[in-house]
Amino acid sequence: VHLHASWHASFWRKLAYAWVSRAKGARVLLHVHPTYFMDFYEAAGPLRQRAIRATIRRCQAAMVLTEEMASSLRALVPDARVHVFPNPVDLEESGAQPGPARDPATVLFLGGVVPGKGAYDLLEALARMQGRRPGLRAVFGGYKQEERLRGRVRDLGLSGTVEVAGW
Repeated sequence: VHLHASWHASFWRKLAYAWVSRAKGARVLLHVHPTYFMDFYEAAGPLRQRAIRATIRRCQAAMVLTEEMASSLRALVPDARVHVFPNPVDLEESGAQPGPARDPATVLFLGGVVPGKGAYDLLEALARMQGRRPGLRAVFGGYKQEERLRGRVRDLGLSGTVEVAGW
């Protein structure tokens, strides 16, 4: 059983699946998405932290995308089997061809438009660069907090520089 878990309801749902699957004799791989996982763990009370650690320990292995997240999980559960599998891109296999040259002053952000993904850090950097780099522009393609991001764009005076394209 391959489970993807992150935080709050996502993790508690997967906890139930992991325990039932193991009780039925299945091998369980827990794929931990790190965006807020460690914050979620730290905010949990002692009983919930114990349940989180026990679930990780009960799985045959945990899978993460970065060495940093692997270190964090190993610190929580020293005997956990944690493996790092970075998101791969095989350009030869995909048949990708070099695209047309792009404007080097354009920055593209793709992902969840949330603080943990760096969306607001990028806005702050763009605000600092305003006036120093003519033609600088950014496009945010993503989901979750688009209206909040648009508000921050307005607050920073970046309306002519930043496009929030959404999903």
